Amino acid sequence: YRLISISLLQMGFYGDKESKLNSVIHLVESSLGQKGYILVNLVAFFNCFISESLYFDVISLLLQ
Repeated sequence: YRLISISLLQMGFYGDKESKLNSVIHLVESSLGQKGYILVNLVAFFNCFISESLYFDVISLLLQ
C-alpha cells in the first residue's frame, strides 16, 4: 500500500477527480508499458469472471 501511495504521489496523480479515478490505470501503463497494461486488464477481467462464477456456484449449492 505504501509503495503504491508513494508512486502515485511522485507521478502527480492527485488533485481533481479525473486524476484520482484513473491514477492506478495510468501508473500501471507508465510503469509496465502497453503489454503490461493489457495483462493487468486481462487479470482483472478474469478475476471478476471467477468471482461471479463462484458466487453462482454457491447459490446453486444453497438451492439444492
